[in-house]
Amino acid sequence: STLARTLFPYTTLFRSTGASGQRIEYGLLPAGSVRDYQISGNASLRIGNVRGAALQIDGQAVDLAQHSAGNVARVQVGAEPAMR
Repeated sequence: STLARTLFPYTTLFRSTGASGQRIEYGLLPAGSVRDYQISGNASLRIGNVRGAALQIDGQAVDLAQHSAGNVARVQVGAEPAMR
């Protein structure tokens, strides 16, 4: 399994969806939020207000700019090469 950690210094709209489409988490997360997700298989993350957000996959920082359009990042976790 994969450990995904999100860090949001600013209020952020966040959505995570599992491989079969089930919603893991969806909502407006307050500034200062840190969330850990243990992911088996693949998952899709959508992070709003990305300029202030950080994502780590198994302890490795992910460059959200590479996955962003505007101020929203879309990252596939558990699928190479988007995972890192």
